[in-house]
Amino acid sequence: MNLTVKFENIALILLAAGHGRRFGGQKLSASLAGRPLAHHAAATFAALPFARHIAVVAQDDLRLSEFGFQILPIDQADQPMSQSIIAGVRVAQRDEKISAVMIALADMPFVSADHVRALVRNFGGAIIASHNGEKPMPPAIFGRRHFARLLELGGDNGARDLINDAPCVAASQHILADIDTIEQLAEAETTSN
Repeated sequence: MNLTVKFENIALILLAAGHGRRFGGQKLSASLAGRPLAHHAAATFAALPFARHIAVVAQDDLRLSEFGFQILPIDQADQPMSQSIIAGVRVAQRDEKISAVMIALADMPFVSADHVRALVRNFGGAIIASHNGEKPMPPAIFGRRHFARLLELGGDNGARDLINDAPCVAASQHILADIDTIEQLAEAETTSN
């Protein structure tokens, strides 16, 4: 384990530029427990001492800057998830003290600070992902030596191929739930009360 990699060496990249097609659009601004869906993840990650907090967005009304995020807007028109990752990594890699990036999704409202700390604690310098009992998934951390591969991503699979064989930190399906549909939002509303 590489004990020198700490929060202060990791840039958090919060992906908040999704189309929300399965949801019918405007997913991240939909209300969950009285506040926009994206604000749940933003609040959790903002409270942790990452070197940088970067939010890749396609719309300005998410107000993620209120959580201290550097806002990185991209053109939403038909941009796959890989373009959000590339945009965030390009910004993070300019800072020489950044030795890794954590990629997280703004539509995962229940990711806990404890789970994020466990990822950082168990990160060995290469790649580590979360696991919900079925598959590896974000949040995931990628060491600087993988930045070039992240910058070559294409399509809407994000970094899925990079984390398939990576070590993982397990968490419950609730903690790692992501909201893609109105039905999932309604279910999340019942579990958040």
